[in-house]
Amino acid sequence: MLKQIKNMKINFQLLGIYLIILFSIGISGCLKDNVSTMYDIKLSDNAKVLYYLEESGDYINSSEMPSVVNVDEVYYNLNNYLVIDTRTKSEYAAGHISGAVNIQNDSLINFFNSIDAGKYQKIILVNSDGQASSYYTCLLRLYGIQNVYSLLFGMAQWNTNFSEIWTKNIGDSPVTQFFTFGNYINDSLSNLPNIHFPNSNSAIQSNVKNRIAEILQTGFVDNETYVKVDPPGALEFNGEEASNFYIVCFGIRPFYNQNPMDPVSKGRFPNSVSFVPGEDLKSTNNLQLLPDNKKIVVYSYSGQMSAFVVAYLRVLGYDARSLLYGGNMLFYSFMTAKIDAFTPFVFLASDIKNYQYITGSSSK
Repeated sequence: MLKQIKNMKINFQLLGIYLIILFSIGISGCLKDNVSTMYDIKLSDNAKVLYYLEESGDYINSSEMPSVVNVDEVYYNLNNYLVIDTRTKSEYAAGHISGAVNIQNDSLINFFNSIDAGKYQKIILVNSDGQASSYYTCLLRLYGIQNVYSLLFGMAQWNTNFSEIWTKNIGDSPVTQFFTFGNYINDSLSNLPNIHFPNSNSAIQSNVKNRIAEILQTGFVDNETYVKVDPPGALEFNGEEASNFYIVCFGIRPFYNQNPMDPVSKGRFPNSVSFVPGEDLKSTNNLQLLPDNKKIVVYSYSGQMSAFVVAYLRVLGYDARSLLYGGNMLFYSFMTAKIDAFTPFVFLASDIKNYQYITGSSSK
């Protein structure tokens, strides 16, 4: 039974979604792959988006998330995979994977509409550090392209000549001096953010795809879709006090519930909440705890998983941002001491390859 019912706290804006989801489960045992065009309850546009995404695969809570591949897999499958480099033309020309095509974020939808994506075993998005490519991969997955993946750690792990963007951002941040081991529990329910489609009567699939295309046009933008911690001596994101944000720790429980008796444990952001992958972003679980009127920061092991989450939340209308480099930047000593728990999201110098790359502009 839904914990919201057990607690006698029900967000009535989401009640319609609950009833539809429970009705669907009661008939088929699981959510359908094809979205029903009939609604027994009239839903607002924002509720329709959530229902559509959950009924059409619930990607963000599935075992496919995050859809990442490592450099070894890509290197040994260059003849089978399509590699898309999303960096700028100058970055691409300075060095790229052989055969990679250079497509920026604002051209991704047009590119995918021009090809038969299904003919490729996998389509790999690449950028410098795996942060933006993770964000775009999630958006394309939600758009309906099921064989797209992000290159884990990006070009930084492909060749040591590109690794500085990661190596200079790993370590133990001074900001952890403000961290706590205290538990913070939030049981305040919020409405979904307001979303209004120009033509609410259009097919929900069309409206959602148009929304995703618009978000892709904007791109992965500093202070809008991602933030950095400002060390030392201040608990801030891009110069703004962390207390102005709703902070979500996204990862397995040991990532959040660090042991204060463990000398390598650093704790967590004050007042941050724990969201577990595969569970807590469901509408029937903790999604409704996210505020619709406050900026949200999500942090994960390496910033790549949080980029997936932020992409999903922004489609739903939340003002969400991913914390770049995540635990690798906050408490690298803790991450490396517990590497078995967080593999493959710990950046290790020993994993940097020296695979060949091509310089110059694309011939395609």
